[in-house]
Amino acid sequence: RPVPRSSVQLRVRGNPGTSIAGTVMEIVGLAGAIPTGLAFVILALASLLAGMPWAAFAISSVVLVPLCVGFTVLAICGMRKVRRKRRFQRYQAQLNGDTFCSLDLLASVGESKSFVIRDLQKMIRDGLFPEGHIDEQETCFIATNETYRQYLQAQESARRRQLEEERKKQQPEAAEAGECERMIAEGRDYLWQIRE
Repeated sequence: RPVPRSSVQLRVRGNPGTSIAGTVMEIVGLAGAIPTGLAFVILALASLLAGMPWAAFAISSVVLVPLCVGFTVLAICGMRKVRRKRRFQRYQAQLNGDTFCSLDLLASVGESKSFVIRDLQKMIRDGLFPEGHIDEQETCFIATNETYRQYLQAQESARRRQLEEERKKQQPEAAEAGECERMIAEGRDYLWQIRE
């Protein structure tokens, strides 16, 4: 039985890389990647159409291409940070103070269930959900160690009940087998007596 939200403090670290840092990285990256990319395209066209020397184009490419790639990588990293922050906030909103939530419900934020599982596992590793767990069947996200402990106890109880039921089913069969062996032994005794 899950812990009521009033009796447990949901432990999350509310800073998965601030969206401000991600936004700054995204803006700086785009502001650098677009001009350097355009400059490279213009120089390439100039070298083809206007007869600009290839040596000048090659020298400028050595400078422009790494700059463009670096700014593009910075913009992509910034976008990822911003999106991750938004997903983290949506996960928190779906939990709504509870200590567990269906992965299907968390996937309703617009991502596939497999993506949400990988995303949550990474957030758990990064300490955003320091007590987070995903159950064995990958159906539920559990946000606290206490609730996860209760889940494991429930799983163990269910496993023991199943083993007990299987043992009870096998007991009548074992009793029947013992009765059969006793009757066979009696039959052998009778046959032995008849032979005597």
